[in-house]
Amino acid sequence: MGLFDNPNLELQALLAQLQKQEQNAQRLIAELQLEEKKLQQQIITVAKDIQTWNARIQKAKAAKRMDLANAALEKETALRREGERLWQQMEAIKKRLVKAKELLVQIKQKSQEVRAKAANVGSSKTTSNFHYTNTNTRVDSSQSTTGVDDVERDFQRWEIETELEEMKRNLGL
Repeated sequence: MGLFDNPNLELQALLAQLQKQEQNAQRLIAELQLEEKKLQQQIITVAKDIQTWNARIQKAKAAKRMDLANAALEKETALRREGERLWQQMEAIKKRLVKAKELLVQIKQKSQEVRAKAANVGSSKTTSNFHYTNTNTRVDSSQSTTGVDDVERDFQRWEIETELEEMKRNLGL
């Protein structure tokens, strides 16, 4: 009896994969948030440096020291480029963060779906194959009043397996 012969084991394996993916997504989100904070601090530092050099440019111009003013202007220009580069990095991190959060939501939804399927498979497995009438005569469950006959059970298994395969394809597993 292989994994594919037992939908419950397959669901458990899929659920384990989803939990691992959820942990990875949460870790990625935490790393991206940390990176975003670092970039924000670097941007603030560069902005303060730009203000300092701008004030120096004005001071040098007022003192008619164009050599110092030009050197300070070059320094300020380099800092502005650095600030723009950091800003672009931060924007890219923000986009990745949004995508990672969306992915986490999708993973959680799939986990809920798989748990529901597992509960459905689990509850159908816990129903007895036999039931007893008042006369203690054993009757095959396929003939019972529950309406779950062999064809119904086969169809339910097939539908669950089909949905599992579709979920796996959607998750890229």
